[in-house]
Amino acid sequence: MRLFRAGLGLGILCLALATVAAMAEESVDKPTLLSGEHWTFRRTNLRTGVEMERFREDLLSGVGDSSKVLWTILFSLDKQRQDSVTQEFIDASTMAFYDPKAEGRHVPLLFPLAPGKTWSFKYDYHPQAIFDLSIEQSAEVTGWESVTVPAGTFRTLKVMHRGRYLATYGLFYNWPGYILETYWYAPEVKRVVRMEYQDSQYGGAMYDHWLDELVDYKLLSGR
Repeated sequence: MRLFRAGLGLGILCLALATVAAMAEESVDKPTLLSGEHWTFRRTNLRTGVEMERFREDLLSGVGDSSKVLWTILFSLDKQRQDSVTQEFIDASTMAFYDPKAEGRHVPLLFPLAPGKTWSFKYDYHPQAIFDLSIEQSAEVTGWESVTVPAGTFRTLKVMHRGRYLATYGLFYNWPGYILETYWYAPEVKRVVRMEYQDSQYGGAMYDHWLDELVDYKLLSGR
């Protein structure tokens, strides 16, 4: 009996160690972003099936987790955005871009990532002088998934966001709505290779519904 219990205990210990090792193997740390790397994405309106925009993100420089990005609009149905070039900053620990119109932080990812991880956040956004949005979202890493985009097929961690917003326009109008975001992060290319966004308009009907997909990329190193 003692030998049986000892063998059982050793088996449980081995199983526990194997489980811990597997979990560590499945965990993904934040990427090291390097100047000279770039990624190109296309954005498709899922309501119409039409490509809305194509843009390229070039890494220029970085200090710590913050990197300067040259954002070039290669094509856009919005002629005012066509060929525009701006400089923004991306945070490697969350893959969030800094936005001067926001108070608080949108948190698309939160490294290290692993299946089952959750987090939540809230922020306010001020797109216009008399228009304000208050947003609350919760996120969950649902697991690994293989996805195919124009740039290829990648093993990704899927992250789902569910949230609500309250919009205020002027002094007398406000309305609630929902936001749904899904990200597929590929460690192999150090970026989200697919992202789907959906929200509702006043009255609750779906409004925006679009998809970003990686078209091509250039890396200077591994992860």
